[in-house]
Amino acid sequence: MQVAGRTAPLFTPEAVEEIFQYARGLPRQINRVCTGSLLAASLEQKDLVDQRLVLRVIADLNGG
Repeated sequence: MQVAGRTAPLFTPEAVEEIFQYARGLPRQINRVCTGSLLAASLEQKDLVDQRLVLRVIADLNGG
């Protein structure tokens, strides 16, 4: 991330905890939630992925 010019975290600690709880350590699930969250943050022009955004992505992934 530093090579790309990013020195601050991309996810809040609460967002990371939500990802952990949802994905249960499964790499594919982690990637799905993180990719969706980063895309949503980009669309909303946010620099930081928060818990609310992760929960919305998880709901979308679950069909809701």
